[in-house]
Amino acid sequence: MGAATRLLETVRRTKPQPSVQVLILPQIYPRTTAYWNPLGGASLALKNLSTPLSAALPTSMQVTTNGTGTTGFSNVGFWGFPVVAGWEYKGSFYVEGGLNGNLTVCLTSNDNVAYAEASVEVSSSSSWTQYNYTFSPTVSAPNSNNTLNFTFAASDLTGAVNFNLLSLFPPTYNNRPNGLRVDLMEAMGGLKPSFFRAPGGNNVEGLREPYWWNWTQTVGPVVDRPGFPGTWGYENTDGLGKLTIPSGNEDSLGGGGPTYAAYRFPAFYKAISAKYPDITIITSYYDVDGATPPYNASGDFHEYAIPRQMSNQFTYFDNYTSAHPILIGEYAIIEYDTGNKTGPEWYSGAPRAYFPFWYGSVSEAVFLLGAERNSDKMIGAAYAPGFQNLNKWEWIPDLIEFDAYPGHTTLSTSWHVIQLLSGTRISENLPITYDGVWGPAFFVAGRNAVTGSHIAKIAVYNATAPMDFDMSFDGVGPGAVANLTYIVAPMNASNPIGGNVVETHTSMVRAMHNGSFIFELPEYSVAVLEIGAAYAGPGHNYGNPNYRRGWKGFKSWGKKNSHEGWGGNGVGW
Repeated sequence: MGAATRLLETVRRTKPQPSVQVLILPQIYPRTTAYWNPLGGASLALKNLSTPLSAALPTSMQVTTNGTGTTGFSNVGFWGFPVVAGWEYKGSFYVEGGLNGNLTVCLTSNDNVAYAEASVEVSSSSSWTQYNYTFSPTVSAPNSNNTLNFTFAASDLTGAVNFNLLSLFPPTYNNRPNGLRVDLMEAMGGLKPSFFRAPGGNNVEGLREPYWWNWTQTVGPVVDRPGFPGTWGYENTDGLGKLTIPSGNEDSLGGGGPTYAAYRFPAFYKAISAKYPDITIITSYYDVDGATPPYNASGDFHEYAIPRQMSNQFTYFDNYTSAHPILIGEYAIIEYDTGNKTGPEWYSGAPRAYFPFWYGSVSEAVFLLGAERNSDKMIGAAYAPGFQNLNKWEWIPDLIEFDAYPGHTTLSTSWHVIQLLSGTRISENLPITYDGVWGPAFFVAGRNAVTGSHIAKIAVYNATAPMDFDMSFDGVGPGAVANLTYIVAPMNASNPIGGNVVETHTSMVRAMHNGSFIFELPEYSVAVLEIGAAYAGPGHNYGNPNYRRGWKGFKSWGKKNSHEGWGGNGVGW
């Protein structure tokens, strides 16, 4: 039962999870009744009955009592339960045994304030029966220090009663059963992602034999999902399910590294390509500076860095081939710049930033713009990890921090950078003319084929003062109006729990008599300049690409490479 609470923790740490769910699952970890507390003279014990709830969930909690009056048990949740007025909570549980009467389910504070309750009429039965309930609090709790109580009259129990698969959900995203937390999904949706990478943490290959990922056990009714031990020392409930089987991590199944390129990957590649020729097959962790992937495969590139390292990677992909597009499957700044470090340290207990910090997030923007200007070589890019439970985590820093209390959900500085860059999409890169060296200003330019707008994305990193920009665009004349949005924060700042230090500034910039846009950006800032289709200028005929003209250049800046194709299939942040 102690594992039951850790099981929800697993969902909360590794995936966007249901807010409150208590599962009793058989795994290799010892079962205990920790985090489940008897009430009113009850006794709690774990039992493997001759008639289990299911083959996947054979272990149940048995309740007996020698008391009188009201008896039962409570659960402390995963560091508490959120209680919000007006929310409709939906729960269920399975019962077998000698309970015949009314059972009350109640959300209660640690000082015994009852916020919401439901009564369920339970009938004694030798077979498992599922019961459902709903309730809605009329007042909100000031914090998440609350418990979920299950109580009944001791006189209604004959012998023992067994419970399994107890769950409670607040409103879920899009009101889906067994769904996801609204605030976490809205945070993800706010980034306007164009692809979904899951699961993380090496979960696909599993820990070791026989606990490799069996996707058939991750779908269907939750009662038939046994879960399995994950690769990072805790259990995965598979409460969300998994419908796909990513390949390419087979080398991590134990001792396969030396043989991976020689025959293991070709075996998978040939078999999959023969049956599904349109699928893009991505190899395991891939070194961009090493040999290109075999056949027509793509590579999964991971980059965990320090700011001075990532801020120098704007041109990192310039000489890479477009024949084997890259998925930047994981990237993040994980340490501050200290001393003469050229990269992160990798040893147990190595220093890590607890949360993303502003100048690190701006260096990530430089890296992303470097990828976007080489978009014909990119499948997409994903920050990793996505979520951090503030009570317990496996890795720091993370993109979004949270705990049981919704008011503590925190969108990191890196989240704000991704939101700005991803919110305005370039579907075609356009030529840039630039006369200087890259830095402290970095930028990419292009157009959006849907809106017809022209876009410049800019990062200012490690400047000593605000920077003046004078940009002119082919075909854009005097009086044209551009929308400028930039974000900025104190250099070393991280977002506080439930708060935000990132400032968003918006303004309109009108082209001067010579058609140039003049504006200023602060040091350590990220910006998007967008000119609507109405100001595209003569020659921009979006119905006929033969008449389409792009931005010929940035005024007074020398010629650089032209890259097209960002926004192709599967591309996005």
